[in-house]
Amino acid sequence: MLKGLERLQAVAEIDDLVQRYGDYVDMGDIDGFVNSFAPDGVFGTIAGHAALRAHREKGSGGIVRRHIFTPPIIAFTSATTASGRGFCLVIERHPDGREDPYYCVDYKDAYRKTDKGWKLQHRQVPRSFQEN
Repeated sequence: MLKGLERLQAVAEIDDLVQRYGDYVDMGDIDGFVNSFAPDGVFGTIAGHAALRAHREKGSGGIVRRHIFTPPIIAFTSATTASGRGFCLVIERHPDGREDPYYCVDYKDAYRKTDKGWKLQHRQVPRSFQEN
């Protein structure tokens, strides 16, 4: 298990990953989005870099979004794996100028340390306050 400075460094790298992920999505940086995930990473039910790229290339129908993430609460399961959870406030602006009320998602992540640093292994983003 990670301890001391090694743990603090991993926490900082994972938090940076989460914040950059939001920026990549908001700025339309498809490469950044895809490379936030491990090669076999999963977003919802979409698995692997090729499928993740195809998903993002579909676009958003002209909706502009801004994601405001809380830092994740991280639990290390080994020196190279961790889980995390947090909240994300999403703001949407539609092509007609209409802005939707804010909504919140409860993100649930699995992280894996790769030779390219910490990556998302699996991300779930159910909306908050929704009944299952």
